[in-house]
Amino acid sequence: MAENQDITQEKYVIGQDKNIEDLLPLEHTVELSVKYGLFAGSWRSKVLSYEGDTIKIASPSDKSGNKVRIWPGVKTYIVFFREGEGMFEFPTEILAENEIVGTLDIKVPAEVLRIQRRRYKRVQTPGVKAFLKVVRDDEEDDEYKEGEVLDISGGGMKLRLSEKYEVGTVFDLKFSLENDYFDGIKGEVVWNSEIEVGGSKKYLHGINFIEITPRDRQKIIKYVMRKEAEELAKKKEMEG
Repeated sequence: MAENQDITQEKYVIGQDKNIEDLLPLEHTVELSVKYGLFAGSWRSKVLSYEGDTIKIASPSDKSGNKVRIWPGVKTYIVFFREGEGMFEFPTEILAENEIVGTLDIKVPAEVLRIQRRRYKRVQTPGVKAFLKVVRDDEEDDEYKEGEVLDISGGGMKLRLSEKYEVGTVFDLKFSLENDYFDGIKGEVVWNSEIEVGGSKKYLHGINFIEITPRDRQKIIKYVMRKEAEELAKKKEMEG
């Protein structure tokens, strides 16, 4: 019901429409996904260097911090996010693995697909606060810090914080929406940007919910639907 099925795609030819180094800069976080077979799974990685037709990325790790081994020749997909532009994806394959150094070599793609996909509707959330702490290697910071929730959907939220957190940072989140209280949701930073508010620097963060119960997600979706209905009713009343 709350899902928006509007999906648009745009294809970029590398070397003609876009340079891969501009589209996917060094240190950019990516998701490495193997869809079938012995190595099926998805893991986070980052771009380390470019060498000719080869992209060197960090060997991915599982949730316990153990390095994931993927053999040369395995077909994989690289997915990454660019603020204001959406998600990008390209198929590639593992060319080489350096287990000692902890790197994988993948092939520079001929094309990259830009996927604009918003699976969930979102609404603005004036006055809503969130309390968050960073999760590192299955451990968490001792203290929660406060942030402002600017908007929310069943898939994530936009936060305004006093500190900047890097893409890939995972938060443990607590917040309330009217009479519903949420605790234990984990969200990952997928983009950030700096703004100025009242003469001081603040930082916007796009958060993707990566651990959330179906019950909590449904509560958020129902909240979004209520707010949309309220806004529609106000608009109709103003129009007479």
